[in-house]
Amino acid sequence: MENLNKDNPQNRQSINSPKKEGSFPKVIIFVGLIIILVPISRSFFEHQNQNNAQQKGNLLIKYTDKENKYSILYPSSWEILTEYLKNRYPKEIMENIQLLVAIGGEDGNLLIQVIKEKTKKNANVNTLFEQALANSPLVSVIFSKDTLHIDGFSAIKSVLIYTNPDGRPAKTMSLFLLRDIYLWKIFIGGNPEIFDANFSSIDSIANSFSFVK
Repeated sequence: MENLNKDNPQNRQSINSPKKEGSFPKVIIFVGLIIILVPISRSFFEHQNQNNAQQKGNLLIKYTDKENKYSILYPSSWEILTEYLKNRYPKEIMENIQLLVAIGGEDGNLLIQVIKEKTKKNANVNTLFEQALANSPLVSVIFSKDTLHIDGFSAIKSVLIYTNPDGRPAKTMSLFLLRDIYLWKIFIGGNPEIFDANFSSIDSIANSFSFVK
């Protein structure tokens, strides 16, 4: 993985670069980033037993979505949030964006999200990644970026430092993957200190994403 110095002005080139002609409407891409980065409420996890989380948190189990044909690992002590972000945004804005699953843990300080967004034919995953960052004022630094392939499809894995809408700092690992006319976005992140403490597990979760038949 290529490490980028956050003091290098080139790190912010993706964020400040002008929007390219023919790119998607800014509101769609920006709302997509808002969905990804919106902070998860601690109230979801008030009932979780902290000792149980510490004992089982390192055990990864598989979540499989048979309808959308993908799977991803997550810590067994985390919770699938079936109502997360439900009806939060108008249908006309969310028409091409689907939040498929949200899984939270660590007392609400970390969150996994899998998002599927309809895009154009012959799109380029690098271009879509750069457009998403360029249209979001929330992302401040691209800490790292790596190009890879998952099940034969081009993907970009990165670590982003950003500011939540309420002003709190956060860090997330993102996976942008282009398959046919759909852009898949996988995000695992939240509190920076907890993110760093669980980096190895977060990396394993990101690497576990795959398509199933």
